[in-house]
Amino acid sequence: MKPEVSIIIPTLGRRDTLPAVLGALEKSAYAEKLEALIIDNSPDGTLSLSGKNGFQTFARGLWCKKPGAAAARNLGAKEAAGEFLLFLDDDVVPLPGLIEEHLKRVKAASGRLSMGKMLPAESVKASLFGEFLIYYGLLPDYKNLAEGAELSCEHFNSSNFMLKKEDFSLAGGFDEGFDCYGWEDVEFGSRLPAKSLSAIFSGNAAAEHHVESSLTAYLKKLKLMGRSAVKFVRLHPELSRRVNILNYDADKAIFRYNIKGIEDIELSDGAAVKACREFAASVDGAAAALRGSYDFGVAKEILFECYALLLRREYLAGFKEALLSLPDRERKAVVSLLENSEVSKQSSLREEADALRKTVILADSQPFKFFLSTIKSRLSRRKK
Repeated sequence: MKPEVSIIIPTLGRRDTLPAVLGALEKSAYAEKLEALIIDNSPDGTLSLSGKNGFQTFARGLWCKKPGAAAARNLGAKEAAGEFLLFLDDDVVPLPGLIEEHLKRVKAASGRLSMGKMLPAESVKASLFGEFLIYYGLLPDYKNLAEGAELSCEHFNSSNFMLKKEDFSLAGGFDEGFDCYGWEDVEFGSRLPAKSLSAIFSGNAAAEHHVESSLTAYLKKLKLMGRSAVKFVRLHPELSRRVNILNYDADKAIFRYNIKGIEDIELSDGAAVKACREFAASVDGAAAALRGSYDFGVAKEILFECYALLLRREYLAGFKEALLSLPDRERKAVVSLLENSEVSKQSSLREEADALRKTVILADSQPFKFFLSTIKSRLSRRKK
């Protein structure tokens, strides 16, 4: 029987979460009306996804030789037999009713996409780094999105959405020029209005996000995302402000940075960076044992600042790397564009690094001065 829904799941080494994703789909009321296409995006097909490979009967594997989730999703869409396409990531476990809720939205009007809600898994919320990701908006909470709201491309997320296969073709699929993590979903969303397509938020089409919540994993992702940001800006200069991902809230000064002068910003391992890395490693090492009975207090405040500086540094390092690879004229055009956008109004990375160096690298004789002058004022501001 021809499936009604084809589920496309690009994967790159997350064999730990993939069984949970497929297991949840198998329990769905639509299990007999769907197919799942697992697109192995590893460089050499190490998962050997030829045929079933032990997956559920409705799932089959394909190997996408071209790097990037954009190419993997396009391959899945091309091979899909269903009228409707549901895109999930390999760490996104659908909750009951997800498929039904998406179908309601998509069938209600032509040219409509349904984007579902993502909830951080308990394992993510239980870690200090996971708490950091949630608190600072790197894992969106969707609190400001109303049920049924039409979404701008800035809110578009490719980890949990459905549309008709013909509408995916009409939109032109994902841009395969994005060959590493980041920005391909926002870029895809930016093209929808021109094709008379709209994305609607479906909060009841919810899934648990079992994101790999470790600093090491996110440092790699942020550097790749910085690289992709340069391509995004070149394609959509009108959305250049969007690449300022680490400045969601003006009150969170630790996330402000300036792209201006990025070619000259020193991003090597300075004293502040080394101190941040060492402090994060020491607290992370004790977190598992202490998490249930200790809230970490001031230590958590410092830890979050360390996380922020390290992530921002990797994002800018990726951005700078991609920028410097461009021909001189194109590089100058990108820099000029960003310097004249609202991104340039924020404080510079160098200024923040200097400030953080003064607070994180402490003399043994001045710990109380640090607590009183830095942390107390920050806690007081956040309570307000």
